[in-house]
Amino acid sequence: MATKLRKAVTREVEDWDDRGGSLMVTLIPGGILSFREKATRKSFDLTVGSAYHAAVKRTVALERAEKNKMKKAKGR
Repeated sequence: MATKLRKAVTREVEDWDDRGGSLMVTLIPGGILSFREKATRKSFDLTVGSAYHAAVKRTVALERAEKNKMKKAKGR
């Protein structure tokens, strides 16, 4: 069983981009994800639901692209 989120939890993600920067990711009660580059104050928020839908949409698009690639390879 998972633990209920009762207070904000922040973690650092290193080397998240090609510049080697660090990203601070905060999971906030109420289903909010907050992102900010380390040593900055500007944050960018989105709901967990919108992140989930974006991940599903991306996965489906990648699977379709792979399937179309296989169809083209078979047809040749």
